[in-house]
Amino acid sequence: MKKLSFIYVAVLLTAFAGCKKKSDDSSGGTKKAAASVKKDLGFDPQVTVSVNMASLKKTPFYGLFKKQIMKKIKVECAKELINDISKIFFVGRDFKGKGKPSVYAAIAGVDADKLMKCAQKEGKDKQKMGKFKGKEAMIIEEDGQKTFVFKGSAKNVVVVTGEAGKNVKPGEGTFGKGDISKFVGSKSLSFNVKGVDDKFSAVSGYVDFSSGLKADVAVEMKEVKAAEKMAKQFEMGKAMMAGKPEIKKLIEKIDFSQSGKSIKVKTDLSEDDLKKVMKMAGPMMGKALR
Repeated sequence: MKKLSFIYVAVLLTAFAGCKKKSDDSSGGTKKAAASVKKDLGFDPQVTVSVNMASLKKTPFYGLFKKQIMKKIKVECAKELINDISKIFFVGRDFKGKGKPSVYAAIAGVDADKLMKCAQKEGKDKQKMGKFKGKEAMIIEEDGQKTFVFKGSAKNVVVVTGEAGKNVKPGEGTFGKGDISKFVGSKSLSFNVKGVDDKFSAVSGYVDFSSGLKADVAVEMKEVKAAEKMAKQFEMGKAMMAGKPEIKKLIEKIDFSQSGKSIKVKTDLSEDDLKKVMKMAGPMMGKALR
């Protein structure tokens, strides 16, 4: 799974962003989804990400990322279909070490028949058509592991590998149909990540671009010293911007707090604020994505 087909690129398109509110759109939504995955799919995900593409497309940053993604896609039909994606849901575990990862992903809003047909045009040397639990599926085999891609419903495509596929039957149930609506709220990106890094225990929250930029992120570090170091670095950054009024105003809109191993970051930027961020950070982000 080191070299991914464009279906994986589509699924991971929005994974660039790296609560006290009682909304289904907060990290609570992905936590509920993780609980459902554990119950129905039979494994406890380390990474849960839900993406509302309609909301995400409103950000000026989206154009930068889309441009770079398009460069990696070789077939024209895929470029057209990516524009139709409305929601993405991704869960997985065992990405570290020599173990084989388990992944469930669903893409909603795109014509499933067209996407499946288009997918067969890329990476022909690593994929073939076959069966997954009696239903037609594209099989991608790499590093000794098989990944299955199949039509969940007319507008949903599902990707499974490892443990994630053992309780999934194409076209049946929430996960077999790729019926991810209840897992994806109005927030652009919601996430819950745990046990994948040596420095932090968990990261959860949301980032929303539907009107400016709103974010609410909670980080649990493994050591108090590491959390204190991050807090110190944030304060140093603020101090360095003291002579730059525009940047200072933006930084002052970031609520950063640290207590023990816990860090919380919240911000609420207007659309004008976001345009200023884009103007300052756009060129640097463009270079980083090349």
